[in-house]
Amino acid sequence: MKQAPIQTKKDFEEAVEAALDSQNEQHLQALLDAQQLFPEAVDALAKEHPSLFVELCRLAERQSIHISRPLMHRRKAWYSPLPDPLPPLQSSYGPYGVLHPLQEGSMDSRSYVGAHPDGYYCLIKVYNPKVIGIKQKEMFAHQERMIQRLNQIPDPRVEELLDHFLWEDTYVQIKPYLRHMQLWDWLEFHKDRTLRLNLLRELGEVIQVLHTHNIAHMDLKPGQILMMLDMETQEPAFPPDILLIDYDFSMVDQQRTLSVGSVPYYAPEQFGTPEKDDPKAGEYADVYAFSVIIHRVLSESYPFAEGHTEPTDIEMLKNQHNLESLTTPYPPLTMLLQRGLDPEPSKRPSLQELLDCLAHPELHALSEQFQERPEHLELPRRPSTLKRQTPPMTGALGIVFVICLLTTIFANNLPIKLLFGVGGLFALFAIFTSD
Repeated sequence: MKQAPIQTKKDFEEAVEAALDSQNEQHLQALLDAQQLFPEAVDALAKEHPSLFVELCRLAERQSIHISRPLMHRRKAWYSPLPDPLPPLQSSYGPYGVLHPLQEGSMDSRSYVGAHPDGYYCLIKVYNPKVIGIKQKEMFAHQERMIQRLNQIPDPRVEELLDHFLWEDTYVQIKPYLRHMQLWDWLEFHKDRTLRLNLLRELGEVIQVLHTHNIAHMDLKPGQILMMLDMETQEPAFPPDILLIDYDFSMVDQQRTLSVGSVPYYAPEQFGTPEKDDPKAGEYADVYAFSVIIHRVLSESYPFAEGHTEPTDIEMLKNQHNLESLTTPYPPLTMLLQRGLDPEPSKRPSLQELLDCLAHPELHALSEQFQERPEHLELPRRPSTLKRQTPPMTGALGIVFVICLLTTIFANNLPIKLLFGVGGLFALFAIFTSD
C-alpha cells in the first residue's frame, strides 16, 4: 500500500512513527518528499531519532536530494561536556584550566584543550609573543571589535569566540572545543558532485552572512572549514553542518591587523595594503579565495599551471593560472571562475553571482561530468638534471652474463660450457626484463 502524501506536521510525525515501526522505504520516501515543507520537524527527527535520520539521508544521497535543516539549533549542541570527576587542572589562564596541549600547532600560536568554568571543554589558543610582538595590543583591540560583531550574528555556522585577553606578554583566545572532521577528510567519503555543490553553496552563504555584517574573512581555505560531528554517533551529520573558523586575519569595517594568509587561496593584492577607500576590498579577496576553493572541491585540482601542485610563492602564483583548462563542463561557471581569479579585484564577480551559478539546475545536471582525481595520483616532479643511474641489480646481472659468456667461450669441458651458456642466457633475459 502506497504511503499517502504528507500534508501537515501531524502527518509527518505519524510517518516518522510508521517508519520506526516498519523500516519500510515507502515511509522514508514520504518523509523525504515532505522534508522541505517541515524543516523544523526534520531537525527534531535528527535529534530524537538519529539512526532513522541517517537512513533518510542515505536515501536522499542516492537520489541526489539535499535535505534542508533550519539553523536555529543551538551551538551548544556541539559542545563536549567535561567528565565527572575532572582530571587535575593547572590554573594557567584565569578561570580556564589547562588539560593538555594539542599536537597540531603553528609558528604563530599554540593550542591547548582546557576546561571552561561552565562545564565543557574549551580550546585555549596562545599566540607566540615573538610573532605577535608589538601588535598584541592592536590585535586585542581588533579582536574586541570582532567578538562584538560576531556576537551579533545568530548563524551557528560562524565560529564562536568565548573570551580573549592579554596574559603576561602574549594574547590568548578561548573558543569552544568542538568535535569535527576536516573538509578534505569529509570529501574523501563523499564523491557525489551534487552534494559538493550544495556544500559550496552553504559555504558561500556563510561568507555572505559575514559580508552583510561588514566582516571579510581574508583567510578562507579548506583548513578553516570544519564538518561537525554528531555528538551521539560521533560521525559527520548528513547533510553536513559546517563551521567557518579562524577570524584572526579578518577585516572589520575595512580595518585589519595582520597582513598574512595562506597561498594559494590568498588574493595577490593582499600581499600589499588594500585600498582603504575601497569598501569592497575584503569582499574581493574572499571571492578570489572562494573561487579557488570551488575549483579545488569540484575538480580536486588547483586552477594553476600544475593543477595538482600547490603553489607556495606569491610571485609564482601570479603567473601560474591555468584558466584555459579549468575542469568544469559548465561554461558559465568556467567564466565566473576565470573572473574570480582575475588579478584586478574590481573585475571579479559578486558572491551572489557565484551562488546563483552553483544553484543552476543545468550545472547540477552536468555535475557528474567533473573530472575525478585518480585514486593514487603521483604529484608531478621537476625533471632531474642528473643522468639515470643503472640500478645495482642490473649491474650485477651484467657481470654474471660476462662471466658466463667468457667461461662458455674458453672452457674445454662441454658440460661446463652448457651450464654457463644456459646461465648466461638467463642473466641476459633478466637484464632485458628488469625495470
